[in-house]
Amino acid sequence: MMNKKNIIIPEKEPKRIGLALSVLKPGEVAVYYGFSPIETPSVQAEDLRRVKAIAKTGIRDDKEEAYELQEKTRLLRLYMEEMDSFPQHVFFYYEKPLKGSVRRRGSNFECGLDIIGSSKSVSEAILIHTAIAILLEEGFENMEIALNTVGDRESIARLERELIAYYRRHIEELPVTERQLFKKDIFEIIRCKNEKLAEFVKNAPQPLSTLSDASKEHFKEILEFMESGNIPYTIDNRLVGNKLYASQTIFEIRGEKNGKKEVLGSGYRYNHLARKTGLKKEIPAVGVSLSFRKDSKATKKITVKRIPKPNFYFIHLGYAAKLKSLGIIESLRRLHVRVYHGLTKDKFSGQATTAENMKMSYILIFGQKEALENTIVVREAKTRFQDTVPLARLSEYIKTLRKD
Repeated sequence: MMNKKNIIIPEKEPKRIGLALSVLKPGEVAVYYGFSPIETPSVQAEDLRRVKAIAKTGIRDDKEEAYELQEKTRLLRLYMEEMDSFPQHVFFYYEKPLKGSVRRRGSNFECGLDIIGSSKSVSEAILIHTAIAILLEEGFENMEIALNTVGDRESIARLERELIAYYRRHIEELPVTERQLFKKDIFEIIRCKNEKLAEFVKNAPQPLSTLSDASKEHFKEILEFMESGNIPYTIDNRLVGNKLYASQTIFEIRGEKNGKKEVLGSGYRYNHLARKTGLKKEIPAVGVSLSFRKDSKATKKITVKRIPKPNFYFIHLGYAAKLKSLGIIESLRRLHVRVYHGLTKDKFSGQATTAENMKMSYILIFGQKEALENTIVVREAKTRFQDTVPLARLSEYIKTLRKD
């Protein structure tokens, strides 16, 4: 059993989950955003059995997707087995491929970031911001996000019905190969890259046109997080996950190094996967996988003990504040200042209670008023003394606290 003194998961220490003792640079960046670097989990026979059960119901013949499915299934089962020792929302960082997977390690460095237990749009925003911070540290430039959404269960069902009706109206116009492909998975109409069928695909029903009101709001919020963080994005209608378990947001992260543009990561929500794999309830979850070539000189591991212990808990109040919060966390990361946060929570009381239980030295309070005025409240936990500090001077102010 490993020493648990340096556990990263906030609020409550897990009893049995193994945490990584050392990480590469991507893991260090993830820690500053609140992720817990865990030892690479091992895919077990039970996970493979559950994935095979899904495959019988119509999974696409895609090896990469099958590997991803094994990984997500393992993480969800791990979460369910350890729920008593986890906080409500957990942030996992892990290196890939998972142990026990038939997938072999390639020449690229691979890692995963998953947030389990939260259905809120800020979860996608945290993943994307963290992934971009990792890739920028690795020397990639001109980052861009391609986004799409299939919405919730209601939206997916509506999209499927409309695609089937469209397919049947035009079946006589389609080549035999495409007829069989679309019959097997109707979403292949949207993914189709056959230039001869460009007009057919263009006129097909699109996910954005079949969203429920709740799904429209969810996606709208994600776009607002992108705009607030000055992250360039495009809507890519061809990004569609597997309708059996993927829901809401699908995205790709694209970047450039040495003049070469490439896809460096992809992610999606998998809220419906837990029930599909035989677990007793649905568990909201979203994850991203990164894959890129690391410079050989940048492969030295960092001992987790060397990552600064947090003395700050970041509390946000209101949606306007939440939109700007990730920019503040990133600016603190660049100063090597770690903060715990409750961005997947909305109520002040829940965040304040967590900060008190964790015995943080300082509380950073960022509300609607502060968001408008570009300020932040810094409160000393013991004395309750607090200052209102302009965001432009926050780094300078924190340096004075470090000297005390």
